[in-house]
Amino acid sequence: MMLFVLLFLLFFGVIYLLFIPIIIYINTKENLYYLALKGLFKASLEKHPKEIMQIKFQLFFYHFYYYPFKKARAPIFNKKIGNFNIKSSKLAKNLIKSFKIKELQLNIDTGDFILNAKLFPLIAILNTTYGDYTINFKGKNYLVFKVQSRPVYIITSFINN
Repeated sequence: MMLFVLLFLLFFGVIYLLFIPIIIYINTKENLYYLALKGLFKASLEKHPKEIMQIKFQLFFYHFYYYPFKKARAPIFNKKIGNFNIKSSKLAKNLIKSFKIKELQLNIDTGDFILNAKLFPLIAILNTTYGDYTINFKGKNYLVFKVQSRPVYIITSFINN
């Protein structure tokens, strides 16, 4: 009986992990950048006074920091990146398609009044689609971008490749 209960809990735990939302959030207005598995895990980029940046990992109630640009970790950037071919481009396309845009706001100012005026009709057309696009003449630029997927969608994108 105890084995049945453990297998039952394990089964529903795996099902839960397959359908938990994965969120990627970029907000340049408030300097928020994170990747999260809702309710389980969160990795966010933060400023640090001495280092370039730090990554804060949160797992349930436990959190710790990682400093990717410390000198001891610099050789990791010298590794060669693998070759890019047609099959990997199709996989990347399917992987990108597995994510859905939940929020998109773009506010730009090019610094050139004439270019801003020329972009105004394009922005008006884009506003008929998903998202909130604006052009301002005040020098403010920001992007708010939130995408979401589920591990089951990502796994099926690998299978369908």
